[in-house]
Parts: sequence; structure tokens; C-alpha cells
Amino acid sequence: MDPRSEGNAGLLGSLRRMAALFVATLANRFELFIVELQEEGRRSLRLLIWTAAAGVCALMALILLNFLVLAIFWESARLPAAVGLLLFHIGAALYGVRRARRLLRESAPFAATLEELKKDRACLEGKRPNS
Repeated sequence: MDPRSEGNAGLLGSLRRMAALFVATLANRFELFIVELQEEGRRSLRLLIWTAAAGVCALMALILLNFLVLAIFWESARLPAAVGLLLFHIGAALYGVRRARRLLRESAPFAATLEELKKDRACLEGKRPNS
């Protein structure tokens, strides 16, 4: 057999194996992404349901608390009580918005997929991945 054909077959075989490995790795990462996407969807739905339920209960409690405070101070200090409640609710709303924004910034959906892609990139560049 011709040594050149053996070298070509060896090189071609290596390229085929590398291509197969690349496709398998890509498929693996895609599967991981799909699993994380499904988990994120379920988590988001549960979060929305529980947040809505808690919000409705909290709103009802606040309404009843407001009526109670106004009833207590109806004769003596109706206006200051109403203004105090208003300022409290504005402050609580602003605090809630700030907390929600912080949670949205801190969450990292698809973190595992991104981490694996970083490791793959480091391996392809010949660097040692951070573990």
C-alpha cells in the first residue's frame, strides 16, 4: 500500500473523528440548553403564581390595615394618619421595585450552559479551563 494513502487516510480519519467529536459536543450542549430552558420556564411559572398569590393576600391585608388605622384615628388625627399611610405605601412600593430589579440583575439563567461553553472554548484555545 502507498504510504501517502495511509497518511491521507490517517489524516482524514482524524478529521472525521474530530468532526464527530465536535458535533457530539455541540449536541450535548444543545441538550443541556434545552433542559435548562424547560427548568427556567417551570421556575418562572411557579414564581409568577406564588408572587401573584402573595401579592393578592398582602394587598387585602394592607387594605384592612388601612381601614383599621383610619378607624382608630378617625376622631383625633384622621388626616395625619392618612398621610402617614400614604407615605408608608409609597416607600414600600419603591423598596419592592428596587428589590425586584436587583433580583432580575442577579439571576443568571442558563448558567450551566454558558459555563460549559466557556470550558469548551478554553479547551479549543489550548488553555486549561477553570474548574
